[in-house]
Amino acid sequence: MAQESVKNQRDGSSNGRDDKDKSNIRSTLYSQFEDLLEENKKSSVEKLLLKGLNQLIKFYQNSECYQGSTSSNKIEGELQNNERSSSNDREFFRERSQSSKGSSTVYGFENEVLSLERMLLKSGSDDQFKAITVVGMAGVGKTTLCQEVFNKEEVKKHFVPRIWVCMSRQQNDDENFKAVIVKRMLECLGVDDEVINSIPKDHEISGLVCALHLELMTKRYLIVLEDCEETDKWYEKLYNSSSNGEKWGEQLYHGFPKGYGGAVIVTSRNEEVAKKMVGEENLLQLQPLSDPESCWSIYKDSAVAEGVEFISQEQLKEKLKSKCGGLPLAAKLMGKIKADQQRNAAAQAQDEATKNISHEIVSVTN
Repeated sequence: MAQESVKNQRDGSSNGRDDKDKSNIRSTLYSQFEDLLEENKKSSVEKLLLKGLNQLIKFYQNSECYQGSTSSNKIEGELQNNERSSSNDREFFRERSQSSKGSSTVYGFENEVLSLERMLLKSGSDDQFKAITVVGMAGVGKTTLCQEVFNKEEVKKHFVPRIWVCMSRQQNDDENFKAVIVKRMLECLGVDDEVINSIPKDHEISGLVCALHLELMTKRYLIVLEDCEETDKWYEKLYNSSSNGEKWGEQLYHGFPKGYGGAVIVTSRNEEVAKKMVGEENLLQLQPLSDPESCWSIYKDSAVAEGVEFISQEQLKEKLKSKCGGLPLAAKLMGKIKADQQRNAAAQAQDEATKNISHEIVSVTN
């Protein structure tokens, strides 16, 4: 885990004292957490981590950095310092599902791409933290839209680190899915497995959330949470900046530091789930494509990528839009099916030709 002591360069005794206090808080947090892990190598994991995490969590809940009371001037100084840090030059994009591999050309959603980018980069009252949701039915293009924005140069420059985490359950996931989710984030951020696995089961959630918060502190991060369907209250109100009386780790939002310009994008098929997670203010609703040209372009690109040669057929475009229901993913799959059909037809023709040649050879030899 990266260690850094954030220093504000502006003059002034009061500002200097504030910066020193904040730096001391962060140094103490990191020191306690790493000392705890170092001791763990020599003694009992359970006794030391239980004791240490209790002390760390109690200290952290009472600290200024947890309450989110930093001023905008101090935040700006910390961000400038943070961007110069070599530890923040890395970007982590952990592919967690087939749908998050690569990026595709966006058809029909050009306005939505611009809207999502503006939401992320705009200046305003929500500069300290942004929570955005992209909602739509399966296959409508939520992942492709977010990938397009996630990989834009302006977004890359503005947010460091950027991570992509799939929120769907996998077959081999641990029973404690909350812990699985936070571990995925920590892994994407490059936190050592030794640190992650050193947290005991009795305090696993609170310890993992604390580690996530420490890792993201002072950073202008971007986190995409793909395919959120969980209804547990633990996932709600990611925009909250104070504990509201909850114990540490009782809410996922405790892991997302506020006040440094970070952002979280949630994608979901369930609008109610998404609203509970990020609110209603920054909600982007995706609808199926309504124009035949966009559906045709997706279909053709997918088929051509599989080796099909096309002659444009205007009469097929409207029929294609109707068959795919305006869903980009459906049009893409139909293009792949078309390619498979042509390959199978070519293979059958080759087999027939081979059989005919073999028959002719047999006839001649007889």
